[in-house]
Amino acid sequence: MLVGLFFTVGKPVINLNSSITTLNVRLEHMQTDAATESSRNVESHSRIYTHLEKHDDEIASHDKRIGLLEHDAKGKA
Repeated sequence: MLVGLFFTVGKPVINLNSSITTLNVRLEHMQTDAATESSRNVESHSRIYTHLEKHDDEIASHDKRIGLLEHDAKGKA
């Protein structure tokens, strides 16, 4: 009777403990993956912003050149 009680209560408890351990390991891996992805995003965004600033500078330069050309064209007309 005592053995039957152990198997009735003990087996589900052992299975639950195993499941909790597995979930803890998976959660730790997810946290590590999330931290890694976050640092990759920071690096990627930094490169994107640097590239956009370069484009902004080029656009401003082109705008100045076009303005000078238009001003010269008005003066000649």
